[in-house]
Amino acid sequence: MTSLTLLGIDPLQQPNTLILTHSDIAKRVITGNLQTRDDLEKGIQDCLKAGDACRGWEIKASRIARTRTGSFFMDFVNLKRTTETTGWRFNATILMVNGLVVHRTWGGQPLVQEVEVRKNPLGPLQDGGPGFLSGVR
Repeated sequence: MTSLTLLGIDPLQQPNTLILTHSDIAKRVITGNLQTRDDLEKGIQDCLKAGDACRGWEIKASRIARTRTGSFFMDFVNLKRTTETTGWRFNATILMVNGLVVHRTWGGQPLVQEVEVRKNPLGPLQDGGPGFLSGVR
């Protein structure tokens, strides 16, 4: 059992965790002609030099809630729909050589708060399209 597993970070138990191979890591960190291996942090260089002994985990976690707000009638007849999205998002990448963490990075969005308002002036007829209107004479 590794130290990360004891901390509760285990790709077999944590949903939305991607296990990265050496080639996956190389594709992600070397981006065209703008960067050479010497420009990378030491831990990333060590991982790339280690070949198949290099592994990585990409963890994505979030808690997002979408709630319809506003007038029930306007929403029901599809005239105006207001959706509020709240929550948080987190992502982390951990690189290891023979089970030893050599690089880690993390980030995310600590507070997600979005409001989407969708207006349909024609209400339930809005999504009918030309086929619906051609049958009306």
